Amino acid sequence: MGLGHWYLRDANWWADFPATARQAADLWRINNNTPIDGVIAVTEKGVIDLLAAMGPVETLTGTNIDASTLKATAAEQIYHSSQKSSQAQSALINEMTLALVDGSKNFSFDRAMNLYHYFENAIARHDILIASFDPPTAAGLFDLGLYGALRGSR
Repeated sequence: MGLGHWYLRDANWWADFPATARQAADLWRINNNTPIDGVIAVTEKGVIDLLAAMGPVETLTGTNIDASTLKATAAEQIYHSSQKSSQAQSALINEMTLALVDGSKNFSFDRAMNLYHYFENAIARHDILIASFDPPTAAGLFDLGLYGALRGSR
C-alpha cells in the first residue's frame, strides 16, 4: 500500500481469525524470541463502547479519555508526537490498557451491569475475538462465540 511498513495491526489476512492470530503470533515469536499463548483483537467500536460502559479513564500521563474523546486523543498523541507513529500508538494502547485494568478494580453494581451488557453486545458483534493456542481453551472460546473461527475450522 506504499506505507513502507507492515505492522501486526495490519494482520487481517484471513477471514478465519485463529489462522491470522497464529500467523501474527509466529511473526511475533520470530522477531521477539517470545512465544505467546493466544491473541486478543478488539475493534475500534469495541474500545469506544468499552469506554462508554466503564466511564472515562485517566492514563499514567494524566490524559483523560472517554468514548467521545478517544479518536481525537488518539490522533493527537499518535500524529503530533515526537515518537514514530507506531511507537506512539503502542504507548497509547499500553496506557489505556493499564488505565482500564486499574479502573476495573472498583466496580459499582451499575458499572458491572454496563460491562455485562457491553460484553454481551461486543461478543454478538464480534468486536472482541480471542484465539487461544491451547485446544481446550480454544474450544471453550469457540462455544462462547469469541474464537472467530469459521464454522468447521475449529
